[in-house]
Amino acid sequence: MCSIFDTELWSILDGLTLLLNRNLNRILIKTNSLEVIHALLKDDSTSSRLALVRQIQQIYEVLSIRWSDMSQERSI
Repeated sequence: MCSIFDTELWSILDGLTLLLNRNLNRILIKTNSLEVIHALLKDDSTSSRLALVRQIQQIYEVLSIRWSDMSQERSI
């Protein structure tokens, strides 16, 4: 059984892989999981042990990616 954290990582990885295969390199990722954003942006041994995090970080180095915290956005 996958946690919400793992599910979010898999979704980001799948989306980035599709975009990378289509040669798109300017990407904005929106998520409401600060835990995921922090894990992906940290360069410490704790978060980098996870294979999913490492894969996303490798793609992140190739592409121009911006992160957006959806919890900070307001509905109109």
